[in-house]
Formats: sequence, C-alpha cells, structure tokens
Amino acid sequence: MTGISQAPDAFRAQVIAEAKRDYLGLWWIVRKVREHFPELSVSERKTATLELLRPFLQSRELIAGQPSKDGRTFSTWGGDASEVLARIDESWPEMREDPDIGEIVWFTSPA
Repeated sequence: MTGISQAPDAFRAQVIAEAKRDYLGLWWIVRKVREHFPELSVSERKTATLELLRPFLQSRELIAGQPSKDGRTFSTWGGDASEVLARIDESWPEMREDPDIGEIVWFTSPA
C-alpha cells in the first residue's frame, strides 16, 4: 500500500525513543503517519498506522496496554501482534478523523 511498514530508520528511531521516554499513545503515532503521509484518507491512515505498528509489536520493540491512572505502572494487553492489532482495529472509531489523546491503547518500550 504505502510502504509505511518499511518506515525510514529515523522514523522508527523516533518512535522507539519516544516510547522509552514516556508512554506513547496511539494518537501520537497516527499524528506522525499523517505528517509523513498527508495524502492518505482517513481509512488509508488507519490501515497505514496498523501496518506501521505490526513490526514494532512483532519484535516487541513496543508493548501495547494501558498505564495506570497515576502513570506508575503499565498493564500490558495479552496476545500476539495480530491479536493486538485486531483489538486496536475493532476499537478504532469509525468515520472519525483519528483517535484522540488517551483513546484505545498506549505503548511502552520493554527496555
């Protein structure tokens, strides 16, 4: 489709660095996809975001879940990359521009 799963190393490094610095919301990744690929429609952006996330989740460079209310702990979602992506896909609001801050899922780095 867009070739986004083959994201440039600098882009991949930016995602990993952000996840190591703090919890990383889905909204942040979607915003970066929109910045790098402004020509994508809403549905194409959703597909591209899920495509981008797959290798991060498969390699466990990103872990999906939810931070606690105080932000001190992180509850990981169970399942493999495909199951996590299916859960995100099912929860993604239909016919709306993009997920908002705090919606659906957060990511963290295992390191």
